[in-house]
This record gives sequence, C-alpha cells and structure tokens, in this order.
Amino acid sequence: MKPLHTTLRLGILLLVLACSMGVTAQTSKTAQNNNQQVSLPSTNKGDTITDRVSTDKIYDVVDENPHFPGGNGAMLDWLSKNIHYSSGCASLQGRVVVSFYVEPDGSLSDIELVQKVDPELDEEVLRVVKAMPKWIPASQNNNPIRAKYTLPIEFRCE
Repeated sequence: MKPLHTTLRLGILLLVLACSMGVTAQTSKTAQNNNQQVSLPSTNKGDTITDRVSTDKIYDVVDENPHFPGGNGAMLDWLSKNIHYSSGCASLQGRVVVSFYVEPDGSLSDIELVQKVDPELDEEVLRVVKAMPKWIPASQNNNPIRAKYTLPIEFRCE
C-alpha cells in the first residue's frame, strides 16, 4: 500500500496535467493600433466596442502560449516536489484555480486565486506559484509578450 502523501501527490499531478493541457493565453478583447482608437465589431448584433484606448498591445491569439520551462511534465515534477501540506486527506479535496500573467521576461505577476477550496490549500497554491521559476513567455511575431495563464490544481484522495 502506498503512503497517503504519495497517493495524494499522484492524484494532484494527474489532474493538473489533464487540466493544464487545455489552457491557453487569455487576453482582453481590446485592440490597439499605434496608440490610436480602434472600433471592433461585437458578437452582439447591432453593438460595437468603441472609444477604448490601450497603452499596451493585447492579443486575443498568440503565436506561442506561455509555458513552464521544460513543458507540462517538468511543471508536474516541480509541483510534486514543492507542494507541502499537513492536513488529513478529507480536508485536502477540491480544485484550487490560480491565474497570473507571464510577463515578457518570464516572471509571474498579478497572481490571484480564481477558485478557493480551503485556506490551507489556497495559501499553499499561492506560495508555490510565487516560488515558481521564470516561465517561457508567450510570443507574437517572435517577440515576447505579456499573457494571462490560468492553472487549475486538483487536490483529491485516491
């Protein structure tokens, strides 16, 4: 029989991998063209988005999404080595979702919990994400850009 913490970590890692495979860079639907105003058609019939000016370029689609150095496998290994918790199995179940921006230099910013489960798990996820090494940033036209990333981390007993 495997020790409880090994079983928990395996469950966490499998779910993080499954959930993170579908994650893409997420950005606002604002457009900018050389700091000039741009009007965009809305998906709502008869509506337009007007008079919005952005100082930074924001992309809806990027050439390459941000990713952990070494890919998802490396991220899972890193998380399994760095997630520490002390509560029993029953209080450790649930999905904590954290979002953050991967900056052009690979650093993480604006780290926030999107979905909370338990104060201990929530704080541990924040601690671990803040301790992550620099990521490979998203890119557009071979230039690194800022992109939002959402990471679900599932805690469950098996």
